Amino acid sequence: MRRVWTPAIDDWLLTECKKARDAGFTPDFVALGQHLGVSADAVRMRETAARRRQESPPAVVTPRVMPAIEPPPNIATFHYPTLDKPRPDGPLARPKDVHDVLTLPVRPLDVPRVMRPELRTGGRIKTALVFTDTHVPYQDEAALAVIESIMVDCKPDKVIHLGDLLDCYAISDFDKDPNRTHRLQAEIDGARVKLAQWRDLAPQAEMHLLEGNHEQRLQRTIWRLPGGAAELARLTAFRNAMEWPHLLGLPEMHWNWVPVAKQRYTSIIPKLLTKHGTRVSSISGSTARAEHRIYGRSGLSGHVHRMASFFHNDDNGTHSWHEIGCSCVLAPEWALDANWQQGCAVVSYTDHSYHVDPVYIRQGVTSIWRGQEYKE
Repeated sequence: MRRVWTPAIDDWLLTECKKARDAGFTPDFVALGQHLGVSADAVRMRETAARRRQESPPAVVTPRVMPAIEPPPNIATFHYPTLDKPRPDGPLARPKDVHDVLTLPVRPLDVPRVMRPELRTGGRIKTALVFTDTHVPYQDEAALAVIESIMVDCKPDKVIHLGDLLDCYAISDFDKDPNRTHRLQAEIDGARVKLAQWRDLAPQAEMHLLEGNHEQRLQRTIWRLPGGAAELARLTAFRNAMEWPHLLGLPEMHWNWVPVAKQRYTSIIPKLLTKHGTRVSSISGSTARAEHRIYGRSGLSGHVHRMASFFHNDDNGTHSWHEIGCSCVLAPEWALDANWQQGCAVVSYTDHSYHVDPVYIRQGVTSIWRGQEYKE
């Protein structure tokens, strides 16, 4: 029912609001509105309009004879019991609380809860540290120092290197600098040192090393052996000795080796495919999109030395693919002015869900991750 405002109700409203203000409180328009059957905003606007009319009467007032109208019976009588008490420093005591002034019932708050603790599963969240493309002997020691510091801090359950740990420069098909003194054995020795150091930094972790396209140069070189030397490739002992797990000593350091042909079928992180990568684009993110188009699922890859994330939603859910960057120098002799970025990723995961946290290493020496600055 619509409230009919009358001068008597206006006078009563002004009186009650004045009592509250004289007592040092703001009028409780919500409570007044409940008893008048209107909203708090309507009471506030009516009181403001009535007070303005009272303070600024018109120049000519036409007398109106109004019948005496008592306030509606459902309007509670407001009283100020504490106003009669003597104040320590004056004749009247100031009320301590608005509820000492008004006899209206307190309206309970009905606020929806923002956080529901029952949404938290309480299960253990596992962590994986993922990095890639070190290209020994072209590794960037400053960038690796940042990755190694994060490795210590996050205490990963798994450490995953996505491939191209070695550059295999000496057996590549590209033109080579004749003044370069590094040989394949030197690369292998340097890579073994890195693998042993990472094993020591994360003794609790399950370690995985993926084969990259640069490690595949060894296989292609063996397949191309000419003449009688090709018979060596058919010897079982020769093949076993010339495999990367044997050359790098992976079993002794408890590293798992994942060749390229098995990467798409090997589950290291639930819900995420981990592979070195086969697609290449010069635009950050386009490679991730191309990798996702092949498999139609979420994954992580390296190979292009860039950092990016690609998200896709379809009837099968939301997928994401992430380019992890690199841990080699950004301007080697064969790729000057390259559009590369250094970084790694910390993956939090359960058997049913995951979150990929990319960690960008700026200018090869500094990174900020979870409130901590890492700087070489």
